[in-house]
Amino acid sequence: MPTRAQVLGSEATVRAHVERARTMGVLPYFEAAARRHGLPLDVLIGLASHESNMGAALDASGKGDGGNAWGLMQIDQRYHRPFTSTHSPFDHQAVIEYGAALLADYRRQLAGNLTHAISAYNAGVGGVRAALAAGRPADAPTTPYKAYGVGFAEIVLHRAALARPLLAVAVATATSGLAVALLAAGVYYLWKK
Repeated sequence: MPTRAQVLGSEATVRAHVERARTMGVLPYFEAAARRHGLPLDVLIGLASHESNMGAALDASGKGDGGNAWGLMQIDQRYHRPFTSTHSPFDHQAVIEYGAALLADYRRQLAGNLTHAISAYNAGVGGVRAALAAGRPADAPTTPYKAYGVGFAEIVLHRAALARPLLAVAVATATSGLAVALLAAGVYYLWKK
């Protein structure tokens, strides 16, 4: 049985996942989805880190969870058939957008509580509401809580906290690279004039 630390995820693991997102070119998709849905970027990264190991845990068809969950955000085809029947698991932009929209909707349904919404991403809104009504933690019905005593939201928020400083560097680096490219384009333009 894995240790609590292994279930939560290490700094090295999260660093590898942020680097994977950067090299895959999906950080801008996460950033756009976070802005569009009013979610913290680090939470979306933490979610994808836990759900799919930023894609490293997916099979050759882009699925996980025995073929039921799609893409980086592990959209479950059993509950989201309209989306999964019209999108590829490799359509990272659509998968990230859908996962972010789902999380934002769960937050709205759970009185704005992001932690409860993250739990609902795994256990459903009904599962979280039932747990809370019974005086249990919102994470009680989540898969990792039942298996290891570590809640889904706890894992995602832990990974988000580890990703936060790494994302600041990744975004700054991407922005600097863009600034250099724009500066070079401007110099080339002036030289050609």
